[in-house]
Amino acid sequence: MSDYGLRIRDSSGNTILSATERITRLRYATIVVAGGNGSALLNDLTGISSIEITVPVNCSWSSSPHVVSREGNTITWEALSDPNGIFPTGASAIFVFLYT
Repeated sequence: MSDYGLRIRDSSGNTILSATERITRLRYATIVVAGGNGSALLNDLTGISSIEITVPVNCSWSSSPHVVSREGNTITWEALSDPNGIFPTGASAIFVFLYT
């Protein structure tokens, strides 16, 4: 049988990644304003594993990123509450990656 498709091989010729494998892919991304809270409903997440990442953007060294989490098909982000105001939540980029 012929072998078609993309194959990535190591220096010994062993296939380390093929087109039939599933790898991580970006599903959702947004920029959140400093101090803002919110959520996004992603109906296609049912039965799929994900990782949610938050990265501070355009912030000073003393700002922190938002807290991001997943509950079912809903991705939620919220500003950290620092009663002393020492590390206020700055603007953040929120990324959701899917993997299997």
